[in-house]
Amino acid sequence: CEYPYRDGVMKVIDHAIFRQDEINDRRRKRDLFDIGMPDPKDLVFDQKQKRWMNRLSVAYGLSFEKGQLATFKLPRDVKAPTPDQVWRPQTPRRTAVSKDDV
Repeated sequence: CEYPYRDGVMKVIDHAIFRQDEINDRRRKRDLFDIGMPDPKDLVFDQKQKRWMNRLSVAYGLSFEKGQLATFKLPRDVKAPTPDQVWRPQTPRRTAVSKDDV
């Protein structure tokens, strides 16, 4: 069985910006990098049924229609803001106490 998505992610993780010693340690311990959805605690599975859960979690994710998913926009779909729409934080002006304030 091939795992193209996991293999693609692992190629990215094998990069110098990640802590290679920790990644290699997890590989030695055979620690899972892909956790997935947890199995429900209120159900008892035999070994064959336990393998179904991965497929069921994928089917669950694919069961939503497009209108129910969170919307997102690509940068090319967003117009550049006008100057009055850009938030410019300002530092409050502080004045020293004068003799007239005392």
